[in-house]
Amino acid sequence: MRGVSHLPSDGVIRLDDFLSSDVPTLILADQDFEHRRRFEVPLGFEPSIQHAEQTLATWFRNQDAGLGWALAVRDCVTDEALGGCELRPSGTDAAQLSYWTYPAHRSRGIGTRAVALMCRWAFEQFRFERIELAIDCDNQPSRMIALRNGFSECGLRDGRVRYVKERSGAG
Repeated sequence: MRGVSHLPSDGVIRLDDFLSSDVPTLILADQDFEHRRRFEVPLGFEPSIQHAEQTLATWFRNQDAGLGWALAVRDCVTDEALGGCELRPSGTDAAQLSYWTYPAHRSRGIGTRAVALMCRWAFEQFRFERIELAIDCDNQPSRMIALRNGFSECGLRDGRVRYVKERSGAG
């Protein structure tokens, strides 16, 4: 990874850098209704190679500056990008986590595995004390991922359910 050591794997999936070869997959994600809805893609937005490349460039700049880490979730056998996770520091001891699974790989436990790996990595690599999630109230699959990973529901913020996992809860 770009300047960060040992990204985790559970033998089924691994976290890794996004690559320029992932551009077609990013374009497909930008076309997906669920992805567009959850990530508040503006009406009229048209997915393009240029936008996907700009997204990658932004993620790389953020990583280089220590402002956030967007990582691909890859199949350990095929190397295929199955989704992604993004970790953004929020203060000195906490980080916000977002995650997504590409349509062909949903409902297979990929998101649950990815969140577990990302939390472990965030607690070990960066020594964050707390990881926070903000999930749409109607996004039951994502809310289940949070609960399966030991997050506690902590109320609403900006119309989303807030979940928190403390380092002491990291396993």
